[in-house]
Amino acid sequence: MPHVLRCKWQPEEGVGETRYIFHTEWYDPVSATVNKFHLSFFPRDRSVEMYDLRAQRLFLKRIPVEGVEERDLYLGNTIVVLSRQLKITDYADAFTRDQITSKRQSILKAIKEEEFDVSALQIFRMDKVQSEEFLEVYKGVVSEYPGMVQQLMSGPLVALEITSRVHGSQTPTKFREFVGPADPEVARELRPNSLRARFGEDTVKNALHCSDLPDDGPLEVEYFFKILQ
Repeated sequence: MPHVLRCKWQPEEGVGETRYIFHTEWYDPVSATVNKFHLSFFPRDRSVEMYDLRAQRLFLKRIPVEGVEERDLYLGNTIVVLSRQLKITDYADAFTRDQITSKRQSILKAIKEEEFDVSALQIFRMDKVQSEEFLEVYKGVVSEYPGMVQQLMSGPLVALEITSRVHGSQTPTKFREFVGPADPEVARELRPNSLRARFGEDTVKNALHCSDLPDDGPLEVEYFFKILQ
């Protein structure tokens, strides 16, 4: 079942394509040297570009690379690009650092600490039609519907598919309990350790959207990870 973190990290207007830049190292066993690169990752098409810091020139022109996902981009991890094992050592700019270490990271950390697994993760930017389509079940039901649509389309969002070997068949129920009541103020009273209590602001900016019914989970997974692809 997917769970959408409605967190705005970068405004739409006046901003170009999102790019994350990291300091990476590749150990060349032939020359026994450590080569350092700037690795740029473009979430829109999962492409990468590499810049050789020592030679001060472009090493790899932007190309799509299989096997490199946004969820793999964290400090200390090793990714493979064209048979080269690149270790991510640091963020290369303030924007990347802010995005990767923002509220998203705190929420993901909290999710994992409760023994839930993120089996799929992808960043999306949704337009009004897509946002209204996804939230259609709430139209005419909750007064916050217009605000929910605006919030969903206001900036990048992260779609997650949540599973758990520990919670098993109870995963949907357990995760909804962990997310907490839709109103963060109520959540802080009733479930102070829930995600909405800790990260939500109000009934519209309440940190996450969570599938309300177990049967909705597969449908929402399909919407984000198949229909929107």
